[in-house]
Amino acid sequence: IHHHGECETSIYILRGRARFYSGEGLSEIVDANQGDFIYVPAFEVHVEENASDSEELVVLLSRNCPGPVVHYVEGTLPARPRA
Repeated sequence: IHHHGECETSIYILRGRARFYSGEGLSEIVDANQGDFIYVPAFEVHVEENASDSEELVVLLSRNCPGPVVHYVEGTLPARPRA
């Protein structure tokens, strides 16, 4: 569970299926498939995961900051079944 400070993030799903958790208590869930874009605003607390137990997830990620910025926060991910 983390955010990227002042950095905005864009993620393009090249292959596989991803699941993103964000919002209050990580209650907002977005599933993304090959060809989808995900936008993560600055300071957005989130978690991303591979939504498949058998398929590889490959993404292209870009951020508008000069280096890696990750701020971890305490919390727990809601239990969700994996597909």
